[in-house]
Amino acid sequence: MKNYKTQTIIKEVVGSITCNKCGRTERVIGEKADRSYISNLFHSFDALFDYGSSHDEEKWSFDLCEDCLLDFVKSFKHAPNVSNY
Repeated sequence: MKNYKTQTIIKEVVGSITCNKCGRTERVIGEKADRSYISNLFHSFDALFDYGSSHDEEKWSFDLCEDCLLDFVKSFKHAPNVSNY
């Protein structure tokens, strides 16, 4: 015989995204969410600093909106490789 028990599962989800450079914030979920695809307009980055760096063993995580990412890439001396996935 099986006895069943009700469980509540708590799941952490992104409610909003803020660009670390310009401060633009967009809601991703909820009643007042701006658009369901808004998270596609932001990009997350991680920078890992290894031994010998002036930031030994640090990890930097940040998000940039597409506008700030494009401005950042335009400052490159060499353009990044671009391909479709």
